[in-house]
Amino acid sequence: MSLISLIFELGVLFACYGFIWFFINLALRFLSIGTETPTWISYIIQTLRYLFLVNLVLLFIVDQKEINLTKLIPALLILIFYFIGKFQQKSEKSMRIKIFGRTDNFHPKTEIISISIALLVFVGLIFYPDFARNNIAMWFHDTIVNLRKMTLLGFFFDLFGFFFLLQVFFKMINSLNAIIMGKPLFKIKSKVKVEKNDFDDFEEIE
Repeated sequence: MSLISLIFELGVLFACYGFIWFFINLALRFLSIGTETPTWISYIIQTLRYLFLVNLVLLFIVDQKEINLTKLIPALLILIFYFIGKFQQKSEKSMRIKIFGRTDNFHPKTEIISISIALLVFVGLIFYPDFARNNIAMWFHDTIVNLRKMTLLGFFFDLFGFFFLLQVFFKMINSLNAIIMGKPLFKIKSKVKVEKNDFDDFEEIE
């Protein structure tokens, strides 16, 4: 599998997983109607979300119960890129909320701990890939496979994968240009909404 195909497939994986988790969040909110979810519980749920995501990514790079080394390093780098993007989005969203005089539950240190745990688990699963084939992870995996088979949803997820590929491509160009020329080639702004939103924010290039 080429690097371009790998990035595209991981983009589709992230989109499908986010779609499934949106409904999990809806169910959790329904169960907690009338009560405010403590911040520490929110971060436990987020950490679980990240853990199953890295679990799924590892399943994606396993061929015949063995780690595909040609996919491993790119997949790890893309995961790091994904988590950095999520951290930046939440940080910017927190700043916007504070401008309006509202409070939010964003804690940078806790966020970093949550991401670090997920990445450490990913590294651990590399050495013990059999643990990645647990019942919950396989349920996510099979659900994503079924979602991709649906015509309309499959097209939407493929479209997201394409834009994710472009996003990675432009950020790579930006990084190289910053190293060579001392400044990024493109100015990338995140579209961050103040209201609560469970879907991943998109980015536009100006």
